[in-house]
Amino acid sequence: MPEMTAPALGNKMAETVSSQQPTAIVTGGSRGLGRGIPQALVARGVHVIALARDAAGLEALAGELANVEPVVADAADEIVAARLLQERQPNLVVLCAGASALLRPLQLHSWETFSLNWEVDTKSVFVWLRNALLLPMKPGRPYRHCLKHGCN
Repeated sequence: MPEMTAPALGNKMAETVSSQQPTAIVTGGSRGLGRGIPQALVARGVHVIALARDAAGLEALAGELANVEPVVADAADEIVAARLLQERQPNLVVLCAGASALLRPLQLHSWETFSLNWEVDTKSVFVWLRNALLLPMKPGRPYRHCLKHGCN
C-alpha cells in the first residue's frame, strides 16, 4: 500500500461513502488501542478511516474488517488532517497515534529521547484539534476525541 501524499489523498477522498453511515477517523489504527477501536466501531456499523504510518498493519486491519478504509500517513501531518476532516466530515475522531516511549530513568535520557513523545504525540493532537476547530460545527455533529499519550 503506497504512502498517501497530499495530492493522492485528495484523489482517495473523492470516493464516496454512504452519507447515511456514520464515519470515524482513527489515528494510530495499525496497532494497540488504535487497532482495537476500529474493530468496535465497525461492529456498530461505523465506516472507519484508519490512519497510520504502518502500511502492513493497516492492510491487515482492512483485510479483517470490510468497513475500514486505510490511509497510510503521518498523524501529525497538517495537510492530511485538514483534508480528511474537511472532505470526510467525520462524526467521530479518535486520536490514538503516538511514539513509543523510551522507558528509562531521567538521567539516562537526552533531550531528544525525552522530548520525542512531546514532539510526536502532542503535535498530532494539536494538529487534529486545531483543524477540527477551524471547520464550521454542524448541529448535531459534535467532535469527540479520546487521547492516548505515551501508552504504546
